[in-house]
Amino acid sequence: MVRKQNRRRNRAQLGIIPVTDQPKGKILPTHHARHPDITLLRAMVTFPRSVVGNAQRAPYLKANAMKGTNVTVFKPLAWTAAALMAAPAPTFADGHAGPVDILFATMELPAMLDLMRQEGLEYGQTIGQDLFQGSVSADWTATVERIYDADRMKSQVLDVLKTELDGDDVAAMVDFFASDAGTRIINLEVAARSALMDDAVEEAANEVAALAMADETPRFKKIEEFAELNDLIETNIVGAMNSNYAFFTGLADSGAAPQGMSEDEILADVWSQEPEIRQSTTEWVFSFLMLAYEPLDDADLDAYIAFSATDAGQDLNSALFLAFDKVYEGISRNLGLSAGQFMGQQEL
Repeated sequence: MVRKQNRRRNRAQLGIIPVTDQPKGKILPTHHARHPDITLLRAMVTFPRSVVGNAQRAPYLKANAMKGTNVTVFKPLAWTAAALMAAPAPTFADGHAGPVDILFATMELPAMLDLMRQEGLEYGQTIGQDLFQGSVSADWTATVERIYDADRMKSQVLDVLKTELDGDDVAAMVDFFASDAGTRIINLEVAARSALMDDAVEEAANEVAALAMADETPRFKKIEEFAELNDLIETNIVGAMNSNYAFFTGLADSGAAPQGMSEDEILADVWSQEPEIRQSTTEWVFSFLMLAYEPLDDADLDAYIAFSATDAGQDLNSALFLAFDKVYEGISRNLGLSAGQFMGQQEL
């Protein structure tokens, strides 16, 4: 089928080579020899995925940019239908809603994006603490609030979904997520996402998932099938790396990056973290999925797997990845650009 090939092409269009096309197993040094002022460090963030989505526990990078300042980079989103925020479906003022508008509401994406904005504002404070060595300015806080504009984020996601799902079986997508099984799945994903905000819960979930993986339990095998079917590991890795690449290009465009640092060198620095991103993303995805679906009976989980294998399920998964990736690439680039500008002001 063409769908898988299309998703692969779309990833290339996003500005980074698909992870599966890169050599694996060789961990490159995080310190770029030609630019000692740029060092990539891997950390962890409490962020699950929409499928991931907007929820897995994903890694983020830090750029040791100028004068030893640590600038925290984007925290990525896992990409499918998971970890969506449950809330009343919005009403449409004009009474007219197209199929994708209905899907957007049924999957609780507006509420999810509101939550993402709140997390982004907190994340922006972390960047500010690094930039200003613990003292976050009001100007920086206002800048982060403008970058994480909720209406713009919702509009961008909806616009991409309308474009990507044009001609697809949106009715089948709505039918599944409006069903009893679909509603239960979304509710469980929301609960798991919220729970993983607690470090103690996350640590326990990691241990449970690791044991299930080692024992190859029947439930883990089903979760593994679901993750592979939706390509959750690779799409989350690509999303994380695209966003970090966008942050560094924004930083470079601001003039804060070392003079002469090329696009290829930025890409090489981002790629040097791929093994660590892969490890932490894999851990997060399975911890989240095992936690979210633990209360789900086999029949509902099998139904979700079956839906994911359909053309509608695959089209939706691909569209969600592209939509959220676009939003977070833009956010990451603007964060990098703004961080660089504020760093320049500090030097004056």
